[in-house]
Amino acid sequence: MVQAHQVERSKTEALVGYLRSSRFRSRLLRRPLVWARQSGLNRNDVLLASYPRSGTTWLRFLLTEALTGEPAEFERVGKTVRYVGDHRSAPRLLPNTGRVIFSHEAYEKADHRVVYAVRDPRSVVVSEYRWLLRRGLYFKGFGEFFSDFLAGKTNPWGRWSSHLNYWFASPSASSGRMHVVKFEDLRADTQGSLRKILNFLDVELSNDRIRTTVHNNSVGEMRTKEERAPREVFSKGVKQDIRFVNTGTTLGWKESLTELQVAKLEKQFGELMTRLGYDLVS
Repeated sequence: MVQAHQVERSKTEALVGYLRSSRFRSRLLRRPLVWARQSGLNRNDVLLASYPRSGTTWLRFLLTEALTGEPAEFERVGKTVRYVGDHRSAPRLLPNTGRVIFSHEAYEKADHRVVYAVRDPRSVVVSEYRWLLRRGLYFKGFGEFFSDFLAGKTNPWGRWSSHLNYWFASPSASSGRMHVVKFEDLRADTQGSLRKILNFLDVELSNDRIRTTVHNNSVGEMRTKEERAPREVFSKGVKQDIRFVNTGTTLGWKESLTELQVAKLEKQFGELMTRLGYDLVS
């Protein structure tokens, strides 16, 4: 009886997981939903936009501490640099009373200043797989996930290349109101990259303040913050044995992807990768 009960429970959990995963990836009527989420934004607000797993969590921590002068913890960051649709009570921290709003959407209702974070797609595919496993939103092996990633089926935001192409041709980019920051540059020179972002936001900070902000939000510090963060700040049902903050490496994909997978990814995204300065190896 106990075993039968466990089997039924496993089936129920699997069904719930499948439904959550399907709802997460669904694009049915998504454009009206995204349009509604952006209501209440004004031209003074800045969008921190990216394709998932491109370094925006780290940027949110850096900007939270830089703009508030307070320690950036998961709970505080979630209330400071809010996701679009949950932004009405976001604090107005910019000199022009604007807010910094986080978004994965390939859509903007008006011409805003945009800080767009981009990362090597060879790293993104590995990181996104772990992220979705952690959240219980993907249940297949990495090989199938890799194929789904190339097809733009792993999340509701589509292909990596489509997301970038949208923002590079957006009104904000066309009007010179978009600042692009590469994750790899942020890792190589965090202080310099953060300084450029703050200049774009018309925020002046001392070198000491920037240095302290970077030190307090290193990868090691971020992992410690994750360990002490209350469980409720993360999505329900996350798997605690899979970390949210990874190692922050820029070349870890070399150990995770096969030569064939690298070749397939570079064949599909190679032109855009070269444009961004990423070296192709296949």
